[in-house]
Amino acid sequence: MEISDKLKFIKIAVFDQDSSSKKTSNDDYLGEVIIELQVLLSSGLLRETSHSLSKNKSLYS
Repeated sequence: MEISDKLKFIKIAVFDQDSSSKKTSNDDYLGEVIIELQVLLSSGLLRETSHSLSKNKSLYS
């Protein structure tokens, strides 16, 4: 398997969640950013953390 040399980007959208529903239609859209994935991963800004709303999942923040 060969890994592509093409740049890979990630789009992150941020919403203010107003309810426990997973639908974003009722939530406030705060904005979004598109960033090169390698820049994000090598920045040192990511750290593993646990999220209080999902017991068996880990998120990166």
